[in-house]
Amino acid sequence: MALENHQSKNKNITVSYQLYDGATILLEDKTALLIDSHSNSSVSFKKEIENIKQWSAEHPNLHTLLTTIKNKKGVI
Repeated sequence: MALENHQSKNKNITVSYQLYDGATILLEDKTALLIDSHSNSSVSFKKEIENIKQWSAEHPNLHTLLTTIKNKKGVI
């Protein structure tokens, strides 16, 4: 995920994700980072998912990926 800070101050943020199968969370993780003023940064997550329900025409299993970016005041 590419991130940009257009502000004149450095920003501390937390990027998190949750992968859902229906209402069940299969995976979740988060990382904190500092983005300097007027600069770019990126973050990535890599996880292996065992025994996930795969999508097919006969069984269209869908998953939801929710990503969140927060500063000390909350979601941005």
